[in-house]
Amino acid sequence: MKLLIKLVKYYPIIMNILIVFMMVGYYLRIEQILLYPYIGQSFYLNTILLILSYHLKFCTWHRILIYSMSFVLLLETISQYGVNINYYLYICTIVSITALITATLLYYKNGCYTNRACKNTKEDSKMG
Repeated sequence: MKLLIKLVKYYPIIMNILIVFMMVGYYLRIEQILLYPYIGQSFYLNTILLILSYHLKFCTWHRILIYSMSFVLLLETISQYGVNINYYLYICTIVSITALITATLLYYKNGCYTNRACKNTKEDSKMG
């Protein structure tokens, strides 16, 4: 159970950083990292992460990263089905960077373990 909690907590952070690196790679015409197919995302996974985030009482900063991943995935899906979105890469990059900055600010402002409304106590991590 501890491994699941750590995966749920850190996956959105890693995925948003990977999205930013991929978008910057597109701008600079750099060959893409081959990790995306292995660490990729889906609407199903994002939904499960969001449900677990609420269930495990993670903070708002965590859900902001999941919403950002879902929005970028929605834009990717729409563009793959032929809808022309102007400035697609710019939108994805700005959304990911903004989500990372907002999540970092919320984390340092509110914390996650000290706020009563947003507490992931040791009892939660010892379940199972």
